[in-house]
Amino acid sequence: SDVCSSDLTIDAARAVGLVAVILFVEADNARARALYLSFGFRRYGTDPRVAVIDGVYYDADLMILDLDS
Repeated sequence: SDVCSSDLTIDAARAVGLVAVILFVEADNARARALYLSFGFRRYGTDPRVAVIDGVYYDADLMILDLDS
């Protein structure tokens, strides 16, 4: 079977007793958000203007994967 590093990271988080994994993803990055959603993450908010690159501000979506549910 195909095992990716994200699967291993989530398994390791469970193994050490973590109850959640939290991440931030650039809000306009639909491909990354779709990938995280496929692993069971859900969006729980947005942090506005967390980065500025070449004068352009970027928002970050906050995502969580509950490990104890």
